[in-house]
Amino acid sequence: MQNLASNKPPLELSSHDCARLEMHAKGFCIQFSQVAPAMYELSAIGGSNEVVVVLPGAVAHLRLFTEICSRAASWVHFYLGKSAKDSFFELSDARLARIGDLYRKHEVKPF
Repeated sequence: MQNLASNKPPLELSSHDCARLEMHAKGFCIQFSQVAPAMYELSAIGGSNEVVVVLPGAVAHLRLFTEICSRAASWVHFYLGKSAKDSFFELSDARLARIGDLYRKHEVKPF
């Protein structure tokens, strides 16, 4: 059986997409910063877990995108047959900020 996922082109994010992700990261309890010319650190707090990873620039924003989407999934309708990128980035910055507020209110538990 052929793996259809391997036939898809890799997800590409524009510089504008990357800037929007960085702007909204804190709203989803994610710290994201450049630590070297081609390296980024992503620190994500969720529940009682904290994940800290250092990522090469080629995949750092894709990982940030997946982290934010997984946290926003309760409030973003990801349409069947439409890419997650299109579903997510068609939302306004105000809407993404509100979803971040909802995430923090409902998902983040105090330690």
